[in-house]
Amino acid sequence: QTHLGQAIQYLVLMLVVATYAACPLTVSWAKVVGHGEDGLPIKGRPFKEGSVIVASWLLICCVGLSLSFASGGLKHVRQCF
Repeated sequence: QTHLGQAIQYLVLMLVVATYAACPLTVSWAKVVGHGEDGLPIKGRPFKEGSVIVASWLLICCVGLSLSFASGGLKHVRQCF
């Protein structure tokens, strides 16, 4: 592999880790949704709809397969399975 290929792989790995880490961080920051008239925090219960999770998995899969195809054609796509 070339140095450019390795750099792209490391970049994609970092982006995937950041993608998975962003959801719990966002949820933990979103627990307090406001403050009441008495000044006490109003805590919400954040959730993700199932279709959002499935859509994000499909998007991650499509991006991964596209990157595999771009880096080595069908040979690299077949190695994903």
